[in-house]
Formats: sequence, structure tokens, C-alpha cells
Amino acid sequence: MDAFEAIGEPTRRILIELLSEGERSAGELVSHFDISFSAVSQQLRLLSEAGIVTVRRQGRQRFYRLEPDGLDPLAAWTVKWIVPVCPESIMSASVPAKLVSVHCDGFVQAIC
Repeated sequence: MDAFEAIGEPTRRILIELLSEGERSAGELVSHFDISFSAVSQQLRLLSEAGIVTVRRQGRQRFYRLEPDGLDPLAAWTVKWIVPVCPESIMSASVPAKLVSVHCDGFVQAIC
């Protein structure tokens, strides 16, 4: 599963939002849903396989966090298609600086 497929499911998108606030235990993540622990665990496994989250074990607990570069393919593709271009607009765009460069065709292209 790639990053694009991974965000296609609403539960996984909510997990990404929760993890954007910092590392959380599996139990803490489950408390935000009305689905079983195993269902949330399955979604976390898929996010891990897609390279979006990483897991750290501490005793019997598992702690999940966003992988810093895991969403880069999504950001790169999005920037490529939706950010209007002029050199001045890059500074005001909410786009990580490492993802953009200006090309002569007038579009911001994402670079990996």
C-alpha cells in the first residue's frame, strides 16, 4: 500500500491527524474510536506498511508516531498540481521549503 491508498480510508486519516500532535500509545488512539482495538491496530499496521507511521515497543505497549517523510509523496504530488506560481507566492504558501523549486514554465514542481 502506498501513501495515496493509505489516506483513502477515513479511520486512517483520523489516526494521522491524531499522530500529528505527537507520539501516542495504541490504547490512547483506540479511545478516539467506536471500533475494536484490533480494527484500529489493523489500520495502524497499514499506515506503518505505507511508511507513514512508525511503531516503538515499550514492554507490552506499542507507541506510534508519524514518520517525518511518510507523507512527502502526497505533499509533492499536491504541490505539483495546486500551488499557483510566482516566486513571491512560494513564501506565502504553506508548503515545506524542501518540497518546492520554481521552474520556467511557471509552476511549482515538487522535488523528492
